Parts: sequence; structure tokens; C-alpha cells
Amino acid sequence: MAFMELFRRWAALLLVPLALAMIMPSNFSLTRWWSPSWPGLPPVVVVPGYATNELDARLTELYRPSSPRCGARKGKGWFRLYLNHAALEDPAEVPCFAEQMSSVYDAASDDYYNAVGVETSVPFFGSTRAFRYPDPDRKNFSYMDKFVSRLERIGYRDNETLFGAPYDFRYAVAPPNHPSKVGSEFFGRLKTLIETAERR
Repeated sequence: MAFMELFRRWAALLLVPLALAMIMPSNFSLTRWWSPSWPGLPPVVVVPGYATNELDARLTELYRPSSPRCGARKGKGWFRLYLNHAALEDPAEVPCFAEQMSSVYDAASDDYYNAVGVETSVPFFGSTRAFRYPDPDRKNFSYMDKFVSRLERIGYRDNETLFGAPYDFRYAVAPPNHPSKVGSEFFGRLKTLIETAERR
């Protein structure tokens, strides 16, 4: 099945449950509206809003920090780049955060990449875990927790009928006739996730 055809079939499933989750009261009962003739809940794939999900990074030997402080994590494995309140609340750390979050345009390939020596990863693809709390250590605020909780209240379960498609929000979808390596990889993973969820 062509991806666009599959996406059109999913459009209503992506939007209707989301709208319901936002407006339904906390004592909402699934049995009041769900037809018993349906075999079960249709799967839902949630694509979070901009800058809502986690982004991890690691600094390789190629990384050339602007200061020793910025290179403190070099060679020490993966760490949470976003959302990192410690970096954002310390004025001395803010330049490091900006440096490691930046993307660089390469004219030869007409595409954007991480700064040299900075590798990034979007954790928990397929799950809502990546964006339920912007700061999972503090859990002091959330854009998505209430929304996901409402879906769970009517029977949705993470990685069973409810799936998340977090992405690297620093990269926009490329305009026509321009490449986007990161964007193309995301849409490929999203396509696979939708097809996998539909088969469950």
C-alpha cells in the first residue's frame, strides 16, 4: 500500500482520538461511545509538537569545543541535550548548549548537519515516553502528559495501541527539490511505525 494512501486512511484515526482526548471530561467512559462491533481501539500514532520531545547527544573526538567547559562531556557517552534545565539555568552553560544544539549548512550537499563532533539521537521512538515530560527528571510540567493520560483512560496502551513518533525538531521538512537527510529518515521511520501499528 502506498504511503500516502495509508496516511490518508490514518488521518482520521490520528485526529479524532486526539480531539476527543482534549475535550472529554476526566470521568469519560469508553463504553458510552465505542461500538461493541469494533474489534478494539484503532491504533493512534502521536507526532508531538515542536520542541516537545527529548533529544540526546554525545561528543566525539572530532568535537572542538569553544571552551573547556563545553568539552566536559567529550568522550563520555550519551547525555540529554534537550531538555536540559541544568544547562539552561546556568549562564556559563548556555553557550555550550547553543553550540551543541546548532546545525550547520553544507553547501556541497545542500543540507544541514550537526556541528562537527556532535552526534544526536531521538530516544524512545515508537513510544510516548520521549515526550510525556519535557524534563523527565523533574516532571514539574508537561505539554503532553494530560493528553496521553486521557487516551490511556479510555483504554489506549503505550506500544500496543498508542505510539509516539518523536523527531529532531531542529530540522524542518525540506522544500521541493532540496534534500533533507534527517527529514527523509524520520518519514521513513514514521511510515514503518504506522504500518507496524496497523498490523497489530
